[in-house]
Amino acid sequence: MLNAIRKIGIALVTVGYSLAALLAMPFDRRGRSYIVLARSWSRALLRIAGIRLHVHGRVPQAAAQRRQSFVYTANHTSYFDIPVILAALDDDVRIIYKLELEKIPLFGFQLRKSPFIAVDRSDPRRGMQSMQQAVEVIRAGASVLVFPEGRRSEDGMTAEFKRGAFMLASRAGKAVVPVAIAGNHSVMPRGASTIRGGDVHVYIGEALPALEAPDRAAEQDMMRAIHAFIDARVRAHSTAAAHDASVQQDS
Repeated sequence: MLNAIRKIGIALVTVGYSLAALLAMPFDRRGRSYIVLARSWSRALLRIAGIRLHVHGRVPQAAAQRRQSFVYTANHTSYFDIPVILAALDDDVRIIYKLELEKIPLFGFQLRKSPFIAVDRSDPRRGMQSMQQAVEVIRAGASVLVFPEGRRSEDGMTAEFKRGAFMLASRAGKAVVPVAIAGNHSVMPRGASTIRGGDVHVYIGEALPALEAPDRAAEQDMMRAIHAFIDARVRAHSTAAAHDASVQQDS
């Protein structure tokens, strides 16, 4: 019953915010009102889903003051990753999302009209066009969020990264901020239909400086460093959660 109530609540809130976003878009060419609505929608979804968000670390001060944009890279484990990120990051963040999301009634339509960036993973040429669009967005002053794994993790652990996010940062000449999401896989794993709620932790790391020039080897070094940061925090959380579950079972 609780799961059904949560799903109905999420659907109603999403419809309401989608309509509000569509009404606001014609009067906001820079997309700022959309970001405000998206963040409010995210926090409402987390409350309905029973997710308690814990944020460790802060976005770079320059981002919070809208003086500099960044490329944020996060692990991907759940449908709730995007609302968790939007609720956690105090920045003008544009999401790079998969084109298939535009098939969702109403939500997909407003997403297509939004300042977020769609990427068609089935068409390399259109994928490169999305990359160039993201570069232009960052240079115009907005930050971008990328999930370097490309798809949600099967087991909650950090999968291998793809190069796209780091090539994007290199071309745009922007620093990269690693973001680790821990606990979201337990809320709603890939393939699951039940929303369990619970504690989700977001760890915001220090920004890695922008590369002086596009360089494949340097991009790969950055990719490994960010993967290590995220993977360490996800594994630490998983180990602590397993220990807590074992203690509860014994008691």
